[in-house]
Amino acid sequence: QAGLKKTKKKIGSLILEAVLYRRDLKVSLRAQAKMLGQAFVYLGYALPPLLILTIPCLVILAQLNLRYNARGLEPGERALLTLQLDKPVDLRGLTLQTSPGLSATPPVRDTEGNRVFWRIEPTSAGLQNVKVGFMDGSGVFTKEVYDSDFRGKLSAGRYKSWWESFFYPGDAPFPKDCAFSEFYIRYPEINQRLLGVSMHWLVIFLIVSILSGLVAAKLFKIEI
Repeated sequence: QAGLKKTKKKIGSLILEAVLYRRDLKVSLRAQAKMLGQAFVYLGYALPPLLILTIPCLVILAQLNLRYNARGLEPGERALLTLQLDKPVDLRGLTLQTSPGLSATPPVRDTEGNRVFWRIEPTSAGLQNVKVGFMDGSGVFTKEVYDSDFRGKLSAGRYKSWWESFFYPGDAPFPKDCAFSEFYIRYPEINQRLLGVSMHWLVIFLIVSILSGLVAAKLFKIEI
């Protein structure tokens, strides 16, 4: 904190020097060069706490995205269901089973990209599910399909990689020996309202974070 305060004062004095001696090119350029150096000093003080805060911030963002980024499907509303495989297999051997209140189109197979697509459509309200697996009964996994009345953690997909599971939590990752790497639904995205204004939840998060930071800095006399 003391280092930040001292550096900010130096930068302020250098700005004043550059303005006052703007007609003296040599003095002005020297002041600007020193200002640039102090900016790196300031960054050196500010960067470590920012890096420390990055991990909890990412966890919070992932959880907020899980709750406020999308909504479930209404009866008669279609969504794209995608299955990505990381091992070359015969895509014709894959099957998709749906619960009674859900219908699915025949699969569209992308043999080059090792992907299969379906269009799913709820025919009635309520929580539904799909099961994907192979015709021989192996590798069967279930995915919930949420309706528009659902409130809570809306998990859009299931993944194998740790980083995708971190950023898109909700479902357990696929086992390492599984042929599937991604299985997700494209739910409709929604906006949230702040003071009567509709905006993306991330914008609201940024506004609240900045205002909270400014208030906290004043209350606890924190240099930023």
